[in-house]
Amino acid sequence: KNTMETEKSILRYIGGRKWTWIVGIALIAVGALICSLVDSALILLAIVMIFVGAYYLLRALCKDIPAIIRGKKCVEQLKAEGLTEQAAKELSENRGVSIGRDKTVLTPNFLFGYQNGVAVAYTDIIWVYKHRFTQRVVGIPVKTVDSLIIYTAKQKNVCAINMGRKDKENKLAEAILLIHRKTRDVLMGYTHENKQAYKNRIKV
Repeated sequence: KNTMETEKSILRYIGGRKWTWIVGIALIAVGALICSLVDSALILLAIVMIFVGAYYLLRALCKDIPAIIRGKKCVEQLKAEGLTEQAAKELSENRGVSIGRDKTVLTPNFLFGYQNGVAVAYTDIIWVYKHRFTQRVVGIPVKTVDSLIIYTAKQKNVCAINMGRKDKENKLAEAILLIHRKTRDVLMGYTHENKQAYKNRIKV
């Protein structure tokens, strides 16, 4: 298995969908064309196509394209450290065990996020903390989402694990402990002291 194939095997898992922006633009264009035909009986279908196209285009801009860019950077970092082959091997062996909405895979030495552009060695993580966000509608809390945020020397404020809900089973705490075992001096938890310590470390 050559280096190029090894890199592609990682990118296939972590990279965002490459077709969403094309489908989005195509659906919007066709829907707009149908709408321009005043006598068309397919006007309702055209409106649906435009809305679906807008969804795919928004997904591409907010998730897929950033994931593709971030994923390439992550693989470049693994390559620079000579870790691509080991990373690809661990991913293929552990892919069946994942957590969170993004099907994040935690292997003995790496963290991989499905289609979110994250592939990082634990030893590259400088700062990690759990983030909780409460979605509200008219001021009323409707959903609490827990996620794991990581910082490396190259990338900041990366959502490595999105639980998609409240982390009742403390999976994120387990992930943080796993990272800590591999990187003893990792900064854990969100505090102003850790924020400053991270800035000081990346200046070195």
